[in-house]
Amino acid sequence: MKKSLLLLVIGLTFGAASYAGASSYFQAELPTFDIKLNGNLINNNDTEYPVLMYNDIAYFPMTYEYTHSLGIESSFSEGLLSLTNNSTDIITKKLYDANIVTRGEKRYFSYSEPYLVFESKIDFLTGNNTKAIDTLIRVASKTDASVIKVSFRNNPRNAPAEILFDTTDARDYAEDKITLAEMIDKINVNVNYFPVKNIKVSIDSNR
Repeated sequence: MKKSLLLLVIGLTFGAASYAGASSYFQAELPTFDIKLNGNLINNNDTEYPVLMYNDIAYFPMTYEYTHSLGIESSFSEGLLSLTNNSTDIITKKLYDANIVTRGEKRYFSYSEPYLVFESKIDFLTGNNTKAIDTLIRVASKTDASVIKVSFRNNPRNAPAEILFDTTDARDYAEDKITLAEMIDKINVNVNYFPVKNIKVSIDSNR
């Protein structure tokens, strides 16, 4: 019953939007093969909104989980559906154009937790980097990776350094749930490949 209801609802949507005056629904089917999304197997038979097959094309439901995992941000307002591509390439380009990173890519250091890895010429531990950090966190928060890592060179120590933070924390900051100072407290800092607890990313403390 549940499967039939889902097929009918989706079929009615297709019919109303694409074929005026034609059949009121179309016959879709559940895929007979396994589906992985970003390396994770989808339990398609038991999910409330399954992937469906129609005319040998797989249709993904536009739920938050699916669109976010596919690097797409969706919103619906005043009769307009808006889709934005938030793939790694798009995120990297935005940060590159803002002169914050020189390159970026997604890497898998473990099976289930991909990292969004950047390289930058900015020394985030020296000087006032408030604007750069704010832009970095807000733009990178759109990624589907679990962790964001930025490698750079700490000039006073003449040593390689990196900052790491969780994407969930970045989203909280982007949604103004936490302040920049609170976000900085959540950032891990490594200098010369060793964790350093007493060094914080350099920002305007009055912000």
